[in-house]
Amino acid sequence: MARAPTAALVAIGLFWGSLAGYMPEIKARTGLSDVALGATLLMSSLGAVVATALAPRMTRLLGHRLLPTYGIALALVFMPLSLAQGPLALGGAMLLAGLLVTGLDIGANLRISALESDSAAPLMNLCHACYSLTFAAVALAIAGLRAVEVPVTVTLPALALIALGLALSAMRGGRMPAPVPEPAASVQGATRVALWPLILPGGAILFCAFIGENGIEAWSALHLERTLGAAAGAGALGPFMMGLVMGLGRLGGQAVAARLGAARLITVSAAVAVLGLLMLAAAQNGAVALAGIALGAAGLAVLVPTGSSLIGRLGAARAGERGRTLGVSRAWMFGMLGFFAGPTMMGALSEAAGLRMAFAVLALVVGLILPALVLLLRAGRHGA
Repeated sequence: MARAPTAALVAIGLFWGSLAGYMPEIKARTGLSDVALGATLLMSSLGAVVATALAPRMTRLLGHRLLPTYGIALALVFMPLSLAQGPLALGGAMLLAGLLVTGLDIGANLRISALESDSAAPLMNLCHACYSLTFAAVALAIAGLRAVEVPVTVTLPALALIALGLALSAMRGGRMPAPVPEPAASVQGATRVALWPLILPGGAILFCAFIGENGIEAWSALHLERTLGAAAGAGALGPFMMGLVMGLGRLGGQAVAARLGAARLITVSAAVAVLGLLMLAAAQNGAVALAGIALGAAGLAVLVPTGSSLIGRLGAARAGERGRTLGVSRAWMFGMLGFFAGPTMMGALSEAAGLRMAFAVLALVVGLILPALVLLLRAGRHGA
C-alpha cells in the first residue's frame, strides 16, 4: 500500500498550504518588503540543494525509516515558522523546510516508484493529488481562521501535531528501491552527452511550470488582499482554489494524457495556464481573480507529471533505462530551481511594478514551455 508516501505528501501539503494561507500575516509580522520576502523564501532552495545531494546517501542509511524521520523533523519546523519575527528567523525556518520537504518529496517518489513496479498500479497521480487537495483544504481552513483572528502562533503548532501524527503513521513498511549500480565513468559520460539535448529543453519545461505553480501558491493571497482589497483571510481562497483545481486535475490527468498524448496535452495545458495567469493579472475583483487562478491551476496541474513522463520516455529511447533515470533526474534539478527561484522573481517584479505586472510576466514565462516542447520533440526525433 502507498500509505507511507501518501502520508509524506499530505504532510508537505500541510506545510505549504499553511505557509501560503498565512503569507500576508507573515509578511506583515516580519516587516519585509516584497523583494526581501522573495529573497528570504529563496533560502528554501539552498536546503533543497543540500537535500538533493544527500538523497542517495540518506536513502541507503535510513531505508524505510527515511519518511518518518524527515516527517518528524518537518513537523518541528512549524514551530519556528509560527514564531518568526524577522528575516533571519524566517530564513532559517525556510532553509530547514526546503531541506526536509525536498527530502520527503524525493523519498516519497522513490517509494511510490517501487510500489508501482511491484503492483503495476498507477499510483503517482493519485498520491500527488492527495498533496494538492491537502494544500487546498489547509488554505481554506486558514482563510476561516484568519477571518476570526485566530493567530498563526495557535494554528501552526496545531498543524505541527497533525504532521507529527502523519510522520508516525509512516513508520511501517514499504521498501525503498535498491540503489542502481553505477556504470563505468566513460559510459556515464557518453550517456550524459547523448541526453543533454533532451535534458535542457525538458528541464526548461519543468522550470517554467514550477515557477508558475509557486507564483500562484506564494503570491495569490497577497494579490487578492493587497491589490484587490479582499478582507483579511479571504486571500487564502487563492491558494485554496489553486490546490483544489490542481488536485482534481491530477486525478483526471492520466486519462486525458492517454487520450490526447503527452505532447498535445502539454501544449493545451500551457496555453490554458497562460490565459489563466493573464486573467489573474487583469482582474478587477476577487471573483475574476479566483476564476483566473482556477484556469491557471487547471493548465499547470499536469505539466510537471506529463513533462516528466515525456522526458523519461525519450531518454529511454535514446539510452535505455539509464537514459530514463538520468534524463528525468537532471531535468528535475533544473525544474526545482524554478520552484524556488519563483518567489524571488515575483518579489522583485512586485516591488518594481506591482503584482499585476508580476503575474503578467509569469504568464510569459509559462508560455516559454511551448518553444521548449518543440525543441524537446525535435531532439527526441533526432535521437530516435
